[in-house]
Amino acid sequence: MGEWDLIGQLFDSLQAHSPMLGRFWLFLMLVFRIVILGTVATDLFDDEQEEFACNTLQPGCKQVCYDMAFPISMYRFWVFHIIIISTPALLYLLRSPTRPATTPPPPATPAGGKWEEREERKEREEREERRLRRLYLVNVAFRLVAEVAVLLGQWRLYGFKVDAQYPCSRFPCPYTVDCFVSRPAEKTIFLCFYFAVGVVSGVSSLVELFYAAFKWFCQRTETRPADEWSMRSGGGKTHSPMLGRFWLFLMLVFRILILGTVATDLFEDEQEEFACNTLQPGCKQVCYDMAFPISMYRFWVFHIVLISTPALLYLLYVMHHLSKKKPDATRDDTASSGHAGGGKVGREERRLRRLYLVNVAFRLVAEVAVLLGQLWLYGFKVQAHFPCSRFPCPHTVDCFVSRPAEKTIFLCFYFAVGVVSGVSSLVELFYAAIKWFCPRPRRRCSYLSQNLSNWRREEEEGSMKPGGGGKVPPYGAPSSMKLKRGPVRSSGVRKTSGVGHKSSRHPSTRIYVM
Repeated sequence: MGEWDLIGQLFDSLQAHSPMLGRFWLFLMLVFRIVILGTVATDLFDDEQEEFACNTLQPGCKQVCYDMAFPISMYRFWVFHIIIISTPALLYLLRSPTRPATTPPPPATPAGGKWEEREERKEREEREERRLRRLYLVNVAFRLVAEVAVLLGQWRLYGFKVDAQYPCSRFPCPYTVDCFVSRPAEKTIFLCFYFAVGVVSGVSSLVELFYAAFKWFCQRTETRPADEWSMRSGGGKTHSPMLGRFWLFLMLVFRILILGTVATDLFEDEQEEFACNTLQPGCKQVCYDMAFPISMYRFWVFHIVLISTPALLYLLYVMHHLSKKKPDATRDDTASSGHAGGGKVGREERRLRRLYLVNVAFRLVAEVAVLLGQLWLYGFKVQAHFPCSRFPCPHTVDCFVSRPAEKTIFLCFYFAVGVVSGVSSLVELFYAAIKWFCPRPRRRCSYLSQNLSNWRREEEEGSMKPGGGGKVPPYGAPSSMKLKRGPVRSSGVRKTSGVGHKSSRHPSTRIYVM
C-alpha cells in the first residue's frame, strides 16, 4: 500500500527533528481535536440554527438574532482553528521530503581526494541539518502564535459559557424578543473542553520551542532519524499481559464498534423527537437541556477518549524510547548485563514497566470517575416522562423522550461493560505489579537427582579403592543411613568394611541434600 508509505515518510520528516513534546502536540491534535470534532461535534452543531427559537413569528427575526448570537458557528470556528495551527507543520512537511539533493562533489584529486570528498559531504549534511532544525523551530513558533491568537478569538466571541436565552431587538423584530439556544449545557462543555485543549497545546508548544532550541543549538546534540511511525514496531505490546489485551478487546468490540454502528442512529434525532405538550417557543429547548445536560452518545465518546488517553500516551513514549535506542548499544548492554537483568537495559525495562503500571492506574481512575459520572447524570433508567417548569414554559409541562426502553438497555449495557473493564484493570494492576516487582524464590535443583549423583560418585570411588568390597546401598534400599538437609556426614564410611579395614574417623566431604 503505497499511500501508507507516503504518509509514513511525511510523518518521519516531521518527527525526525521533533522531541517528545512535538509528538505530544501531534497526539493532542489527532485525538482531542480532529477525532472528537469529526465524530460527535458534527451532530451537536448540525441543527443549531434550526433549533434556535424566538418567541415571535415575525419573518426574519430569528435569522438576525441567530447571527447576533453566533457571528460564526463554533464548529466551523474550531475547523478553522485546526487548519490554522496545522499550516506551519504542513509547510514544514512540504519542505522536508522535497528538499533538493546535494550537488555531487567535484572530481577527486589523486592525493587524498576521497578524504576531502567525505569531509565536504559531511559538511553539506551538517548545514542541511541545521537548516531543517531552524525551520522546525520557526514552525513551532508560528504554531504557538496561531494558538494564542485563536484562543483569544474564541474567548472574545463566546466566553466560557453558552447562554440558554438571548434577548434580541434587531430589525425586523417588533420588540425585544427572547431567543433560546438548543443544548446550551452541552455546548458549554465543548467550549470549555476545546479551550482547555488549546491551553495545553499552547503550553506544550512553548516548552517545546525552548527545549528544542536549547538542545540543538546550546548542547549540540545529534538527532537520529526515528522510525517509530512504522507499523512493524510492536513496542507497547511487550509489557502488556493477557488482561491488558482483554481490556483492549473490550474497548474495540464492546465500546467503539457498537457505539459507531448502532448507537449513532439511536441518538441521532433525540432532540428532534423530544416533545413537550406546549407550543411556547423555547420551552422544548430548555426542557431538553434540563433532561440531558450532555447527550449519552457524546458522553460515551468522551469516556472512550478519556480512558484511552493513558494507553496512547504510554504507546507514544515507548515508540519514542525505541527510536532512541541504538542496536549496537542494546547488544552491548545485553551482553554486559548478563542473566541478572542489570545494566542499562535492565533499568530501561523496569522504567517501562513502571510506566505501564501508571498507565493502568490512570485508566482505572478514569474508568471509576466516568462510571460515577454516568450514574449521577442518568442513573440506570431513562424516564419516558419529564416534568418541566423552566422559563419560558407557561406552567409545568410534560415532556416525552423517544425510545426510552432502548436507551435504558444501552445505558445498562455500557455501565456493565465499564464495570467489567474496571475490574479487569484492577486485577491487571495487581497481577502485573506482583509479577514484575515482587521477587519470587528461584526453584532449586531437584534434591533427588543431586542425591543420586552423589551416590554414584560414592560407588565409583569405592570400586576404585584397592580391595574395596564394600558396596554402597542404592537409593531407596533399607539402610540406617539418613539423608538430611544440608551438609551431613556419610554413615557408610563410619562402619568397618567386610575386609577389616578401619573406617576413617574424619567426616566425609560428600554432601547429600534432601
